[in-house]
Amino acid sequence: MRDRLQAELLFARDEDAWDRMTNTKDEGTWAEEHKLALEDVYGKIRKSDKKNRELAENMWKVVLKEREALEEEEKQRQVQA
Repeated sequence: MRDRLQAELLFARDEDAWDRMTNTKDEGTWAEEHKLALEDVYGKIRKSDKKNRELAENMWKVVLKEREALEEEEKQRQVQA
C-alpha cells in the first residue's frame, strides 16, 4: 500500500505541474490527498510498530521471569538433594 501511494504521489505531482503549466485553477492539488493517505499509512505503521515493540518487551519480561523461576527451582532441588 505504501509503495503504491508513493508511486501515485509522483503521478499526482505531475498532474499538479500540468495544472500549473496550463493555468488550471482547482481547489487543492492532486498531491494533497495522496500525501494525506501516505501520512495515514505511516501513522498506522508507527502505531503497529509500537504495539509490536510493547508486546515483544512484555514477552521478554515473561521469559526473564520464567528463567528466574527455573533457577529458583534448581536451587531448591540442590538443597533437597
